[in-house]
Amino acid sequence: MDKKYASIIAKLGFKHQLCIFHTKKSLNKQLKTFKDRNHISDEEYQECHKQLKMIKDLFDLNDYNEFKKEVHSLINSKDDFHPVIYKIIRKSIFPRYKSFIHHLKDKRIEKTSNKIENAFQKTMPKSRKRIFKTKRGVLKRIYRRDLIWNDNRKKDFENQQSF
Repeated sequence: MDKKYASIIAKLGFKHQLCIFHTKKSLNKQLKTFKDRNHISDEEYQECHKQLKMIKDLFDLNDYNEFKKEVHSLINSKDDFHPVIYKIIRKSIFPRYKSFIHHLKDKRIEKTSNKIENAFQKTMPKSRKRIFKTKRGVLKRIYRRDLIWNDNRKKDFENQQSF
């Protein structure tokens, strides 16, 4: 997710749960980009891929404290990882690890953003999405969606009464 959204989410007082599916996808992409740019051997790539899989498996843990402990141990295990994998840990996982595990503390929070993406119609044009990067824009969008939802419920109720 674009880092610009994180600040507005924090200003609104919400916990920002990063989508686990998209995170794993992003980690794979980072490794593939490294391979393409540095022309590493297939054996070296396979080793990196195994290490990355081990890290991605952490996202399937069901215990908040265990996840925290494992992430901290990753940071202290620099010598156990290929330099690119350690860089991914240091730059992509460790700084935002709490944003990956809010769903473990609060079961009402989704592990994936698919439902949220559908609610906010992710396929909107960029010009409309920019609105969500300000507190005023997000609140305005929520207010309008609420009005539309209420209007639709009112129409549903009226249609039920006509039978």
